[in-house]
Amino acid sequence: MKKFKMYSYTILLIISMIFVCPLIFRQIWKSSAPQKNTDPIPPAATEESTDPIQSNSEVIQQNNTVTTDNMIATEAVQPTQAPTEPPIQFVQGDISYFDDVLFIGDSRTVGISEYGTLKNADFFCNTGMSVYNLNKARESIDGIGSVTLESLLSSKTYGKIYFMLGINELGYEMSQTIDKYRGWIDFLRQKQPDAIIFIQANLHVTKARSDSDSYITNPNINTLNGAISRFADGKHIFFIDPNEYFDDETGSLRQDYTNDNVHLTGIHYQEWCNWLCTKTVQTAQSQPTSETTSAITSSGPVQ
Repeated sequence: MKKFKMYSYTILLIISMIFVCPLIFRQIWKSSAPQKNTDPIPPAATEESTDPIQSNSEVIQQNNTVTTDNMIATEAVQPTQAPTEPPIQFVQGDISYFDDVLFIGDSRTVGISEYGTLKNADFFCNTGMSVYNLNKARESIDGIGSVTLESLLSSKTYGKIYFMLGINELGYEMSQTIDKYRGWIDFLRQKQPDAIIFIQANLHVTKARSDSDSYITNPNINTLNGAISRFADGKHIFFIDPNEYFDDETGSLRQDYTNDNVHLTGIHYQEWCNWLCTKTVQTAQSQPTSETTSAITSSGPVQ
């Protein structure tokens, strides 16, 4: 009995431990277990504005305002188109129109000088003249004497210049001839900036001559005429084509207008002069002038 009493405390302690230890272990396990986060996940941060969300009606109204503003801005910067000037038309003139005219050309222009009716104009021309030798030519001009073209243009002011070369150049490389031709037109504009320049198309030859020649053919003449016609601007430089008057139904020089298949007979040069009177232009700079000047510009002739 004494032994039981002596171990009774020990037994009670053991029994207590049996019941208490599970409770202690259970509490420890609950404390160490990971807790589940039940808080709501906040939205991810963005770079957009934190302003309150607009209603659909507000967005539509704002877009309409922006569109209207853009339309107004676009209309405000629209350039005002300047009225286009109507093209200058050819009109009928008379002989006095040629009081301040200079003709430059080859044998066809010689024909106008000798057989035509425009005796009041100046003529710088010879039968073999071309864009390749024009810079070396010297011709006699009434009241001035024998001069080169550069000297003439430096000493006398012309209101209109008629330029017709090309028939003597058909044996040369076409592109080279066209470049030379352009150079002479530029030269005339530099020396006489106020003059109206008329580029005359080269006259066709007869069909018989065209069909029998290697170089002087109407197709070659048409190619050259087409190229030089593009130098005209309709304001200061004009292209006129006398073939519209002298051609037959084949697009060739009329056989009954020539004795050599190339040049007009004398009376038809008078018709040419009459035709030229139908191709005048009236501008502020086209009025006849006899002004002369000794000023010599720095630009030289085409080489």
